[in-house]
Amino acid sequence: MEELDELSLFQVTGTKTRAELLDFLSKNPGKTFYGTELAKNIDIAPAVLSRAILKLVEGGYVDCKNIGAMKFYSINPKKIEEEAQKLIALTRGENADPAGSKNNKP
Repeated sequence: MEELDELSLFQVTGTKTRAELLDFLSKNPGKTFYGTELAKNIDIAPAVLSRAILKLVEGGYVDCKNIGAMKFYSINPKKIEEEAQKLIALTRGENADPAGSKNNKP
């Protein structure tokens, strides 16, 4: 079985809050949001945002930019596209690993 170096989309969207964060950020590509602003937009407390967004940042789905003591978040469209391509490949029964898996033999 192949090891995952990054958190999978299924791991990071394991909560409703993280799914809502990804949804909101995906609908606002190219825009950055301060944490409090982001929390207000999806109607959650800033403390809840801090916990929820951590896995999205760790997994590479959300970019975080520090400016002084402030953190700004935006969607990482490249990572979302990569995951979408993997899901499409899986639904087609194709190998989702672009480099190929050593366990898949013809």
